[in-house]
Amino acid sequence: MPLSTLGDRARLHVVRHRAATGAQGSPLVAGQALANLTQRAAAVPAVVLLVPTVRADAVFAGLRTAFEVAGSIGRRTGLPLRVLTLDAPSRPARAAARRRVSSVLCVPESDVEVHSAWEQTHTHRADVWIATYFSTAHALDRACDRGTVDRDRVVYLVQDHEPAFFPASTESVIAAHTYRCGFRLLVNSEPLRRFLVDHTDAQGIEQDRTFRPALDVTELHRAARARVSSPVVRIGFYARPEKPRNGFALGRAALQLAGPLLAADGIPYTVTTIGASHRAFAVGSSQTAVAGRLAWTDAFTATSEIDVLLSLQLTPHPSHPPLDAVASGGIAVTNDVGGSRAGLSPRLRASGAAPTELAAALRDAARVSMTTSAPTGFDDTFLRRLGRPLEAALDATLRGLS
Repeated sequence: MPLSTLGDRARLHVVRHRAATGAQGSPLVAGQALANLTQRAAAVPAVVLLVPTVRADAVFAGLRTAFEVAGSIGRRTGLPLRVLTLDAPSRPARAAARRRVSSVLCVPESDVEVHSAWEQTHTHRADVWIATYFSTAHALDRACDRGTVDRDRVVYLVQDHEPAFFPASTESVIAAHTYRCGFRLLVNSEPLRRFLVDHTDAQGIEQDRTFRPALDVTELHRAARARVSSPVVRIGFYARPEKPRNGFALGRAALQLAGPLLAADGIPYTVTTIGASHRAFAVGSSQTAVAGRLAWTDAFTATSEIDVLLSLQLTPHPSHPPLDAVASGGIAVTNDVGGSRAGLSPRLRASGAAPTELAAALRDAARVSMTTSAPTGFDDTFLRRLGRPLEAALDATLRGLS
């Protein structure tokens, strides 16, 4: 039954039910999020950013990049920004998200709208849509099939190989299909682009549409200045048990193997985990300190207090934490993916993903840290190997868009 035939209370109930299942359940349900969309000449054209969800306290790397892309397209086109979510945010949540987005983009709150995609009923032929995750790309693919959205006016921000998030599943099939939908693909990092070219049948994966990750240079300069030498090697672990691609159990095993190696070398150390809450575990004769999830600024403060960061990413996107660590003068240990991370920087140690290999890399990094007399300082020159500046990649992506 179309939403237009329901009363207000019933319509709200259906919206909330579909939003909950669309954002957190079957991607086939999420594909119906824009089913009630119609083109209207009287509508106000906008840059429409489609995201699974938005929370004012969780505008971190991937979502922050999405907002920056939307803001840049908005400045280029002169169009306002409309954020649509696949869930049903409450009125206070929308207001808080609007304030956060306006703060990130340095634009007035009045220039930002936040709505549920399930409530959106109109679009303008001049809208520019941005897909940010496979479920949002799937919803836009269905809208294009219905003729309410023009495929050539959809920018698909690809920030990882998302089929790998859901192996052998409906989600993995749909995620893989979204790379062949005829959208304008904008790819976050050259290692990811090379992986997509070599291992998928993705269409439109162009090198000139590939950009390097945008680090928070202001915060990283602050973190670099705050670094001080320590008689103890301060090891950090980017721990996210709820995200399989971050290899929590793998990292824990590597740390537990590294403990005896460090002790045999006479290297004193501490281990602090950041990223998400979890139970502390033993490394050698001590327990890990669990910092858990940190606010944006606090995360960079923590980075300045870590000499060696273990940060795993089992998919081809390079991930922000190890890049932040290296740019701010620290050392990062991560797993390599098809050779994509090797050689980026002398302070980025990319090893095999087996716990024994990671443990050996941690020991080598700790040795280097112990023999370093002073903090290295800020350096982000290695990022040039990861792609073009975002604005240059957007120039190529939007070429020919009227």
